Amino acid sequence: MASIEILTDSIELKKISDLEYFSETYKDYISNSKLSLLNPKEGGSLEKFKQGIVNDYSSSLDLGSAIHGMVLQPDEYEIAETRKPGGKIGNFTECTLKYRKQGMTLKESFEKASGEANYYSGKLTPNRLKSAISKSLNYYLAKLHEEPTDKQLIYLAEGSMEEKFDSCIKSLRSNSKIKNLLNPLMEFSEPEIYNEYGIFCSMKITLDDGRSIIVPFKAKLDNFSINHDSETVTLNDLKTTGKPGSYFMGNNVKFPENEELVWIDGSFQKYHYFRQLGVYLWLLQSVIVISYGIVGYKYKTNIIAVETIPDFKSLVYAIHQGYINMGLKEFKDIMILFAQYKLDNEL
Repeated sequence: MASIEILTDSIELKKISDLEYFSETYKDYISNSKLSLLNPKEGGSLEKFKQGIVNDYSSSLDLGSAIHGMVLQPDEYEIAETRKPGGKIGNFTECTLKYRKQGMTLKESFEKASGEANYYSGKLTPNRLKSAISKSLNYYLAKLHEEPTDKQLIYLAEGSMEEKFDSCIKSLRSNSKIKNLLNPLMEFSEPEIYNEYGIFCSMKITLDDGRSIIVPFKAKLDNFSINHDSETVTLNDLKTTGKPGSYFMGNNVKFPENEELVWIDGSFQKYHYFRQLGVYLWLLQSVIVISYGIVGYKYKTNIIAVETIPDFKSLVYAIHQGYINMGLKEFKDIMILFAQYKLDNEL
């Protein structure tokens, strides 16, 4: 019977920035997001997995990153005065700057950045380039001449992002339930709170035919805490949603023509967040037992979500064990599929 296990001597919990987490150091590690490219249930395939994650800019990702930084690590981030160009131009500018710092010429940097940012890739005419430079020059110069400080600058995009950001932050910080989840109060002991920690490990995958392979895996957890008073470990994941929060976990919807109730998936099902939380909880439980020697504690898992549309409500969804089990099963199925491709020399 096929199986997957974490090699106990390989697991490591590490405070880590996004820059390091996504760097060349860990480029060969498998992650939950990368598994989406292989998962048939998400339209994945071997070809998509080989191609890798396509860098398709979305302002919602920038907004989500800014909210994560200021909610979970407010002492490490601050909002820059300069605004980032909207759309793909901002991403194109960042990529250009990256390649310039690597020593490439402007022409080489523009060409590489156009492809990586998917900004008129292969079709970057002189007029399009001139327009991009005009719109991004202030941002480019601000990034180029950043002075080293104790805090990392967050550049909000031009347009409505600043208003959305302010509204989301206000909503999250004024929600007492969320404040208590992210910074729990304890009666007898100091809370152990971990924000933006990575877990790295090696997983051994054994197939039905007895063949096995060892795979490096990584995950980055938004927030978890250890409460020794109640003997509870709580895992929290922060999400932004561009739809009303009532739709996030899916709903039964009544259609007027026949009064029939029909289940409609929400973001939780669409993006397979149950798999993300399933594997994250499995990794965290392994860390708590192996690295901390703590056995017998209860585990709770929550999604903290904030709407990026009016009324910018913030909500907490407690994720039940059924979803965790379903997610962990799907994760193991995809990892076994990955191992089969790898051992058959198709990857």
